[in-house]
Amino acid sequence: LSLRRRRGFAPVAVLFLLYIFALGPELRFLGRPLGFPLPYRLLQMFPLMSGARAPARFALLGGCFASILAVRELWRLPARWRVPLLSLLAVELVAPSLPLLDSSVPREYAFEGGDRAPVLEIPASLQIRRYYQFATVDRLPRLDLHMPRPPAMSLREEILPFSLESGEPITAQDLAGCGAAVVVYNRWLLDEERRAHFDQLYAEGFGVAADPLDSVWVWERP
Repeated sequence: LSLRRRRGFAPVAVLFLLYIFALGPELRFLGRPLGFPLPYRLLQMFPLMSGARAPARFALLGGCFASILAVRELWRLPARWRVPLLSLLAVELVAPSLPLLDSSVPREYAFEGGDRAPVLEIPASLQIRRYYQFATVDRLPRLDLHMPRPPAMSLREEILPFSLESGEPITAQDLAGCGAAVVVYNRWLLDEERRAHFDQLYAEGFGVAADPLDSVWVWERP
């Protein structure tokens, strides 16, 4: 509507707001929060918006609106420029088939038999998706679960010592009391800094299984 009325301010303002919302509730630089709140935090205060977990999707709306402006400008160009630019656009839209995630499953996850269930993968969290790739391999029940839109809930009390947010060392008693037949510490999923942090928390509990060269540490109930 703004384009038809030749008012350029409104489309630019809409694009600006959409991309501001796409930045999320807090300004980040290189992935690190700077403590500066952004307008998306206000949206989260509205009913039904507290579960909006992917602010970056506002960029999809921004892209749709920006394409309208781009097409308008494209057809204003001389004809000799249109074919090359449309050709470049067609090339850009071809999605390359690149491997983004290793689909191999570590041999430690080849659990067999119901006596090896249930399995607990740590650090435990309601929002770590990668663990469930392995659950589809051994088909054994897990003590934690992935929920794309988690309600107001937390991990079971006996799993809390293994939570992603926990800062307390675990003990052999924690492992024995968590209710799992197998506990797998996924060292390979963490960056160097966080791996060192959780190594320190888990080393005593895993004991001889805590080899700093292993990609995972595995504890099995005796």
